[in-house]
Amino acid sequence: MVFSMTDTTEPIVRTDHSENAAHLNWWWNEVLSPLFTWMGEVIGSLFPWALLLVLFASKDVRISLISLMRRLGDANEVQIGGMKFNLTNQEFEYYYDAYSKNRREKLIGIFDDITCQKKLVESFENFVTSNISKSLAERGIEEFRSTIHIISPHDKEYLYQLTEYYPESEAMRGVTNRGRMTSIRFGITGRAIRDGKPHYDGHIRPAQLISLWGMTRAEAESAGKGELSMLSMPILNIHHEPVACVFVGVKVKFAFGSDENSGSGDTIQSFVSSNEWKALSTVIIDVQKEGAQRWSSLR
Repeated sequence: MVFSMTDTTEPIVRTDHSENAAHLNWWWNEVLSPLFTWMGEVIGSLFPWALLLVLFASKDVRISLISLMRRLGDANEVQIGGMKFNLTNQEFEYYYDAYSKNRREKLIGIFDDITCQKKLVESFENFVTSNISKSLAERGIEEFRSTIHIISPHDKEYLYQLTEYYPESEAMRGVTNRGRMTSIRFGITGRAIRDGKPHYDGHIRPAQLISLWGMTRAEAESAGKGELSMLSMPILNIHHEPVACVFVGVKVKFAFGSDENSGSGDTIQSFVSSNEWKALSTVIIDVQKEGAQRWSSLR
């Protein structure tokens, strides 16, 4: 029996690959590529802030971009992912300020809610009235202000002012101080957070603020609004780590005693040994912990 090759071989189908390639190239060059380019131009011209806000979520990126924009000069062109952004320094700072304001408003909302739930303000006022006010009244001093700073959940290099000042407050004049951010390397509050110890200065001098507390001359001249005595007492968690501090400012020299004798030390020790301080510390630690958890869930 003889078999021919045509009995067992499949028919051969020839494909014109060059025609398919040309067809795909036409789609890419004439349709898809122009479409992507147009989308990039639209996004780049209308919504640069969206990408910039994402980038600002990283502290390192934030600092680097701001530094870069300032070095480049007034008119800058930044290209990110194929999109070009033409921003002046003023525009760049505007987007950064918008991000900072948005972040601050979120933090205020979170902590206002928690402090209300935990009745923190009541605990704080009870401590101040039973200890700070009483001690100053014995020295004939009635005017002072006090507040609480906690380590910010968005950046541990900063302190977040948790409450308005008490009993003197600018809130009645429409000035909001809670939510204010300061560096832990700034002033007497930062010093108490860094080493976890109470700090008291009964005779504030601008030169001292510059040399010891890391302030610029302008900051030193405006710091404390004329306060001559300052006290900062840290609050430690169960791991003996500082998570917050209570600040007291008085426009009188040596409000809690002289720096040279042990009287001020005894006074401060009586504050941090009181039952009101222990109760306040427990509430503040809870507030700081829950605030950090809520902030983390938003990111």
